[in-house]
Amino acid sequence: MEKIKLENRVYDSRSSTSEIAAMKAHVYLLENDVIMWEEMPVASVFSVEKYGEKLRNLAKNLDSFYLILDLSKTKRPSAEVRSSLKELYSSFPNFEHAAAFTGANFMLNIAAKFVLNFVGLNSFSVHKTKDEAFSEIAEHKHKKSKVG
Repeated sequence: MEKIKLENRVYDSRSSTSEIAAMKAHVYLLENDVIMWEEMPVASVFSVEKYGEKLRNLAKNLDSFYLILDLSKTKRPSAEVRSSLKELYSSFPNFEHAAAFTGANFMLNIAAKFVLNFVGLNSFSVHKTKDEAFSEIAEHKHKKSKVG
């Protein structure tokens, strides 16, 4: 299924049904316990709610899950969005690790670490590339399989 390209603007409760569907299409299962979250160009409290609905639906029957966060096309979230993310992420006892990638420079990675720490992810890493993020998830899964 081809994803609708979301515009570089804030989406809110006036968003169309197709825009909401497009938002939710940016959160999807990559593997049996790995969920991809492709962040909006401009995140809003509304988009976090819609992404969260999809994330809850995907994660509800999983014993545990990992997130790959694509932050390569997004702007820094507002305080309200960070608070919404914090509330959302704290509601998943089966969350294992999030590996974010920015596709950008060292300074943006530091900013991403600050935001991810603020939103309460207890286990996360930030990478420049998607491949690095995937490798990190694979390493976490490997470590967990040795312990469990």
